[in-house]
Amino acid sequence: MDSVEQLQEDNFLDHVIFGDETWCYQHEPQTKRQSMEWRSKNSPRTKKLWMSKSKIKTMLTCFFDIWCIIHFEFVPKGTTVNETFNVKVLKRLIDSVRCK
Repeated sequence: MDSVEQLQEDNFLDHVIFGDETWCYQHEPQTKRQSMEWRSKNSPRTKKLWMSKSKIKTMLTCFFDIWCIIHFEFVPKGTTVNETFNVKVLKRLIDSVRCK
């Protein structure tokens, strides 16, 4: 039996957890008026809601398997992502896997 058949037979991918990090930006509306308002014929047009990318961003760390997200967390502002931080995240991931 070759290795591909072995992996398929053992459902190898069922036991793999993937992880990724990405920057998330907060989006804020430029105007608070909604574009779908009732108005009379002669009234001025309402402004549409536009979204602008904010300068506020945070890092998201996410772990998932082939079915769903297992654990995710946002990195607190000002936190340095280093070995110590990653070990703490992995411990919380282990707790999430145990609860699954």
